[in-house]
Amino acid sequence: GLGRRVKISVIFTTYNSPKWLEIVLWGFANQTDSNFEVIVADDGSGPETSAVMDAARAQGQENVRHVWHEDRGFQKCQILNRAIVAATGDYLILTDGDCVPRKDFVSQHLELFLLQIYLLKNYLFQILMLLPVIDRQNLVRHLLKQWSHTELHYQQMVHNLHQKHL
Repeated sequence: GLGRRVKISVIFTTYNSPKWLEIVLWGFANQTDSNFEVIVADDGSGPETSAVMDAARAQGQENVRHVWHEDRGFQKCQILNRAIVAATGDYLILTDGDCVPRKDFVSQHLELFLLQIYLLKNYLFQILMLLPVIDRQNLVRHLLKQWSHTELHYQQMVHNLHQKHL
């Protein structure tokens, strides 16, 4: 299905925190979904960070990429922008370099993303089917009714997902 075709890019920043980087990369090495890349946006770290990146790739994490620039002070936004440009995914997940992901972090993001696409497609289809027979007042009424229904449906689905994983 669509879920298998959507490639995800996970991006996070680091700066001279090789131990945290190693731990976070372990978390991404153990995800239930493997169709994603990890881009480490490095704000000018030293060689210890490169060594952690090399070790991760040597241990089988071929999906890990290192985007680095020279240390010119705090330039987090600049390196994040460079990492976003380097990303090859259809969907970007930005997280932090000290947040260890649980094993379904990527799969849950994908599931919620696909749910949003499904709801939007159904919503747009309903509007297109009504266009030939609808005037402005009825369209506004229909949109408000459908939006509240779709929002409630979405909230219920998110609630069910959270309950499933507690």
